[in-house]
Amino acid sequence: MTTPNPRPVVAQSWKRCFALGMSRDSLALAPIRLAGPELGNNALTAAFPACSALLGEAVRECGCVFALADASGLLIHVEGEARARAACARVNFVVGADWAEPAAGTNAIGTALAVSGAVRVVGLEHFFGWAGSFASVACPVREPRTGQVIGALGVLGPADAGTTTMLALVRATARVAESELAQHVAVPASSLRVVGNRVRQRSGAGIALSVLGRDRALLEIDGQTYQLTPRHSEIVMLIRLAPSGLTAEDLAERLSPDGLSPTSIRVEISRLRRQLGEELFTARPYALLRPVHTDVDTVSALLALGRAAEALEAYPGPPLPASHTPEVVRCGQELRESLREAVLGSYNPQLLRRWVATPDGNRDRAAWEALAGLMPVGSPQREQAAARAVTLA
Repeated sequence: MTTPNPRPVVAQSWKRCFALGMSRDSLALAPIRLAGPELGNNALTAAFPACSALLGEAVRECGCVFALADASGLLIHVEGEARARAACARVNFVVGADWAEPAAGTNAIGTALAVSGAVRVVGLEHFFGWAGSFASVACPVREPRTGQVIGALGVLGPADAGTTTMLALVRATARVAESELAQHVAVPASSLRVVGNRVRQRSGAGIALSVLGRDRALLEIDGQTYQLTPRHSEIVMLIRLAPSGLTAEDLAERLSPDGLSPTSIRVEISRLRRQLGEELFTARPYALLRPVHTDVDTVSALLALGRAAEALEAYPGPPLPASHTPEVVRCGQELRESLREAVLGSYNPQLLRRWVATPDGNRDRAAWEALAGLMPVGSPQREQAAARAVTLA
C-alpha cells in the first residue's frame, strides 16, 4: 500500500493504532456493537434534529453521510441520501457501529474523540486501506455544563466530505448542538431564584458571547447577562479562540506586544472570576470550562450553509472593533472577507445594496461596481453606484 506523508495529527493517530497491534493492510471493518432501542436513550439524541437541519441538505448535495457518535465512538444516528448511505454502509458506517480509533483505526470521528478536537482525514490518511477512497471530518460535542466531550459529529463520503469548508460547517453545527443540549439540561430546584413574581434560573447550561459591532462584550450565562470591560472582553474572546487554553504570559503577549505584565493579567482574571463566578475558567492555563457560543459562530454557520442574507442580517460589525489585539483583528478580517465574498457571489442586487450601506461595504469598490452592473442600463441607481465606484478608484 502506498503510504502518504501524514500530517502530525494523522501520524500521532497511526502511532496509537500501531501500538495496539493494528496493521494498515487489515480488511477488518468497524465492528457493529449495538442495535435496538438502547441507541435512542443517549442524551445526544436531543441535539440530532438541530444537526439534521444544518447538515442534512449539505451532505445530501455532495453525496456524503453524517453521523452523531457517543463518547465511545458508537454511531447513534446516521443520515444522508440513500445511495450515499448504501455506499457508507458497505464499510459499516451505520448505526450501532464502533468508529473509535481502537476499533476502526484513524478516522475523523475516532480521532476527534481521541484528541478532543476537530479533525480532517482524507484518503490514505485513514489507517485502514479499505477507507482510502473516503474522506471524513469530525468535531467533538461537549457537555454544556462541564465541557466534557460526550460525543462527536462527523461526515463521511467522497472527496467533498474532507474539505476545510465541510469541517467548518461541522464545527459550527457541533456548537449549535451544544447550545441545543443546553436547553435540555435538567434544572435542579436549588438553582432557581424568585425575581418579583417570576421564577428565574440561577445556573444552568447556556453561555453566549456577543462581540460583533461592540467594544464591550455581552456575556450571557444561564440567562443572566454581564457587560464586560473592553479589556475583559478581549481576554474572554482570546481564551474562546484558544481551545487548549492560554497562560497569563500568553495573554500578556497577545494583548500587548510591548510588555504587559502577566501579573496584571492574573489580576484581571481574578476580577473576572469575582464578576462571573469561579466555575467559568480553569487555571494554568486559563481555559473555558463550558462551551461558549458566539455571534461570530452564528454568522460563520450561516455562511457555511450558503445563507448570505441571514448572515449579513446577523452581522452588525467586526468583533470588538476598537481592539488592536492581532487575534481579534484577524478573526474580524476573516469573517468580514467571508461575508463579503458571499454577498458578491450572490449576484443579488438587494443583498449588495444592504452590503454597501454598511461601513465596510460603503468603501468596497468591487461591490459598488457589481451593484452598478446589476442595475438597469440608464437607471439612476446604476449611475449612482458607478459614480461611487469611481470615487473609490
